[in-house]
Amino acid sequence: MSTRTIETPIGLLTLQADEAAVTAIRFGADGAQDASPLLDAAEAQLREYFAGTRRTFDLPLAPRGTAFQQRVWAAPPGSVPAPCTAAARPDRAAVRRFWYVWHYLKNSVSARPANG
Repeated sequence: MSTRTIETPIGLLTLQADEAAVTAIRFGADGAQDASPLLDAAEAQLREYFAGTRRTFDLPLAPRGTAFQQRVWAAPPGSVPAPCTAAARPDRAAVRRFWYVWHYLKNSVSARPANG
């Protein structure tokens, strides 16, 4: 597994790849700067995208995640329900807990005065 952190207009992104495909792109820094032809291509395509000269990507992708994440990523664009809808399903207790915590934190932060 190769890892590389790059600086972008939306912040630091950490790219991960195995020998065959990009396996993850995450916000934040990992610190690693591994040599990899696939990461070179991913970095170049992301830079082109942020420069406005690329609209599509032609990288092999093999994202790794939970079974739930895999189902969401495999869904056709526009077919994934909103998080609140997914959280309401009885088989999604963990999603429901996350949604409630996120909603609480969002409302708590927005209710605080900017200076303290």
